[in-house]
Amino acid sequence: MLFTADLHSHLDPERVQVGAADAARGLGESGVVATVGGAARLATLVSSERERAPTVLVDAGDLLEGTSFFPRFGGEPEMRVASALPVDALVLGNHDVAQGVDRVAAVHDRVAAFPLLGANLGPELASGFVSPFAELERGGVRVLVIGLSRRDTGFPDVAESAAAVNGIVLERRASADVVIVLSHLGRELDLELVPRTFGVDLVVGGHTHDVLVPPRFVTDCDVDVAARFPCEPRPVPVVHPGAYGRYVGKAEFVVSTDPAEGARGSPGAPSAIVDARFSLLPVTEAVAERADVSSLLAPYRAVLSAEGDGTPIAYAPDTLSRRAVRRGDSALGDAVADALRIAAQADAAVVNSTGIRADVLAGPVSTGDVTRVLPFADELVVVRTTGESLRAALRPLFAQACDGGGSSPVQIAGLSLDVTCSPLSVELPGAPGGTLRVAAPSYLVNGRWLEPHSADDVEPGPGTVRDAWVSVIRSAPTCGETGGGLPCLRGTADGRIRIR
Repeated sequence: MLFTADLHSHLDPERVQVGAADAARGLGESGVVATVGGAARLATLVSSERERAPTVLVDAGDLLEGTSFFPRFGGEPEMRVASALPVDALVLGNHDVAQGVDRVAAVHDRVAAFPLLGANLGPELASGFVSPFAELERGGVRVLVIGLSRRDTGFPDVAESAAAVNGIVLERRASADVVIVLSHLGRELDLELVPRTFGVDLVVGGHTHDVLVPPRFVTDCDVDVAARFPCEPRPVPVVHPGAYGRYVGKAEFVVSTDPAEGARGSPGAPSAIVDARFSLLPVTEAVAERADVSSLLAPYRAVLSAEGDGTPIAYAPDTLSRRAVRRGDSALGDAVADALRIAAQADAAVVNSTGIRADVLAGPVSTGDVTRVLPFADELVVVRTTGESLRAALRPLFAQACDGGGSSPVQIAGLSLDVTCSPLSVELPGAPGGTLRVAAPSYLVNGRWLEPHSADDVEPGPGTVRDAWVSVIRSAPTCGETGGGLPCLRGTADGRIRIR
């Protein structure tokens, strides 16, 4: 079995600076820029594996939204590529419905040849847009794939998701050799889900862009589940294959129908998995492009090229990383936040760190590069608030970050942020009294944590977050001959966020 997740429209190979973890997984040499990923290369690996053995390919969601392909073509090339691989089942991710359920349903009906799954959804499930599960067969092995989705709003209910899984397992387990939960809940919720379920052989997850190969093993069939269902606790592997098509996950199962092996399996199952192996297939420069997928993408690439997607608009003398320094601010985070503050003529700016999706490598920077950094169509808005209200809004975010040992969930401009984790303290030293005009993506204001006191406390900014950043980039001084006369894109992590 093969598995992918979180392609996010990254259909073309991309230049990245390979980190130590990715180097250890075989993606390239640590600290060196390599061209990795790409749908046509990924397709070559899928074809190669299918030539060796009967194989299913499943995807854990967020096929869409992340590069220029999506806003220009609305998901058509991504779904055509997934159909060409072909993907056997794909769970609906939150970014897959970024343009609304009706639009993605229309594109799927027109060009896709794979089922969309989401057993924990409501209206989409009732309308037939998604299915709760898919039943596949390869080489005489029957595979039941149960989908768990995540919508663009709201937080998934793990108890409801587990109930959906258990109901399907109870009904369909007797006719399946392997049961897979294909989840877009995210790593922590996947780990929380397993003890509340029974009869599942593997959880394939996405959403949080983690690489969990080798898998994490979590024991299923907790006390409450055992009281209601026929099960005995077993270790269940949870795997995640990372994001952007840089890896294909691989799971190899040995399935036995020998009754003597039944004790190893799930009660009521017709067979048992007696051996399982997991690995990652890196999508490196050494992998050739599969010709049919490359040809499929050619007309879309031509349109983007003709519209200037690859045209340089700036020059970066040094790489701007989105990775935080000492868990605080990052060079790219500071550059983006500064630009939003300037564009909106605001007192301060706040941007969610997860909204910045790619580094800026040293060298020419194109509009396509900008879209990969800020892929979402969020409007830039200005919220009138106070320093105390902003501090109160940030506190629960840093409580979660401190508990998980993570980096700052936000990047800021116009203010400094001083966080102590134990005991938790979030301060904005030097913040002026009275009202602050804070520039932020609309995503943070629409039902998220940066809530205005009233509708009158929000004013529109100068377009989208991405457009605002581009306007500031274009107005920067040039880099001179070194940068070909292009505006200079610079940034340093200056310590404006301190976490202790």
